[in-house]
Parts: sequence; C-alpha cells; structure tokens
Amino acid sequence: MTCEEKISWLSRYREAEKLYQRLSYRLAEAQEATRHITQNLSAAPGGSKDGQSLARAVEREEEAERRAYAQLAVCDALFEEIDAVLVQLDSSEYCALRKYYLDCLKWEQVAADMNFTSRGIFALRRRAIEHLKL
Repeated sequence: MTCEEKISWLSRYREAEKLYQRLSYRLAEAQEATRHITQNLSAAPGGSKDGQSLARAVEREEEAERRAYAQLAVCDALFEEIDAVLVQLDSSEYCALRKYYLDCLKWEQVAADMNFTSRGIFALRRRAIEHLKL
C-alpha cells in the first residue's frame, strides 16, 4: 500500500467525525425548532394551517437523531479499527498518528503537545506511515 493510500485509510475516521459533527449540529437545530413550536389555533400567516407543524418537527428531530446516532456508530467502529492498527508502531509514532487521525488535532497542535518542531513532526509522521502495515 502506498503512503497516500495509507493516509487515505487513516483519514476515514476524521471524515466520519466531521460528518457526525454536522449531523449533531442539525440534530440540535431540530431539537430547538421542536421546542419553539406551539399549537397554532388560527390561520395566521406563517403558521401551519393543517395543525401538523409539531408532528413534522418531531419527525425531523427523530430522523436527525437517528442519522446522528448511526454516524456515531460508524465513528466508533472506525476508531477501534484504526487504533488497533496503530498499536503496531513505537510509542512516539503511535502518539503522533493517534493525536492527528483519532483525536482530530491539527499537526501544529500535535507538534506542540509532543515538543516537536513542525519539521520534526512531519518527519515522524512520514516514518510512522512507512512503518504502518495495513
């Protein structure tokens, strides 16, 4: 497997986590919308004329919740799969790749956490990816 393919394989969790964050945000919006809906007794402009706005809001919230929890399960599975592969590396390589790919830190943050320069952390990343056996 090439380095680019390994990076792509490792990046799956970061992408899944980004999607989970977007879905969680949509869920929070749907929950907020549901809390603000009241039964509308008149046909005032902007109100629901069929009286189903609350039911629709609850359905949207339930769907958003279902999607967010399904994505969370995907994230959990990817986390476990990737972490199980990373343990084959030495401790500094493991730490660097885990912080970036699983803890979703930026490389600058990883370097600062590990007392590396930017150049040093990228050299460590390159070595770690080369040592990684997928």
